[in-house]
This record gives sequence, structure tokens and C-alpha cells, in this order.
Amino acid sequence: MRVKNLKLYRSSAGSGKTYTLALNYLAISLLGDQCGYQNYYKSILAITFTNKSAAEMKERILDYLSILANKKDKDNIVEWLVKETRLTETELFNRAQKIHVHMLHNYSDLSISTIDKFTYGIARTFAKDLNLSNNFELEMDNY
Repeated sequence: MRVKNLKLYRSSAGSGKTYTLALNYLAISLLGDQCGYQNYYKSILAITFTNKSAAEMKERILDYLSILANKKDKDNIVEWLVKETRLTETELFNRAQKIHVHMLHNYSDLSISTIDKFTYGIARTFAKDLNLSNNFELEMDNY
């Protein structure tokens, strides 16, 4: 089995991971797949360490999509996205507008989470298979 589009980033605090993840998330969303791009973001899972960075990433993605939907630029993202996706600026702006509207109407389908929440969701899904009670609790060690 081959994992398609798996990207891992490792870097220290304050080095721009959230920015990098947000841009890559946008690039993948804008390209989509053979079935389209408008709701391809539903197929993307972004995992980060803290609730703060997950919330910041969601906010940044929506902010960037809004800016692109209005045919503007911020933080030089247009140049980076055109280079990364090989879309024209016009295609980029049009796709961003459609994705932005779709994402706002389907916000709960935006899968940006922490490692803890993601793991908890998997455990909850397979609780019966793992012989866990339906009301199990998860405890975290904060070292």
C-alpha cells in the first residue's frame, strides 16, 4: 500500500510550522484530485500538537482563502501557490473562492486536529474491538 501526499514536518517552536502547514493544506486543496477540488479539503487530515496551533491553522486557512477569493495577496502566498500548484493566478483565485464558500458551509468537515484528539477518536471508534467500555476515559501524562 502506498501513502499518497503524506508530508511530515519537524521543526522547533516558533519556526513557522503552522504557516507551512496552512500553505501546504491550501495547495493540496486547490489541486484536488480527478474528481475535483471544491470539497477535496474533506480528504485532508492535518495533525498538530496543541489546540492553539490547530485553531490558528484553521483561522489562517480561512483567512488566506478569503484573501485569495478577493483576488488579493498576503504574505506573498500567491507566488508560492502558483509555483507549488502550477495553477495560473486566475485559476487560483477562482478555485479559492469556490473552496472558501464550500468550507464555510461545511466547517465541521475541516479535519485539523491535535494528535491527542485524533488518537482519542480512533480509540473511541474501535472501543468495542479493543474491549474497552463505551464510557472509557483517556488520561494524559503531561511531561
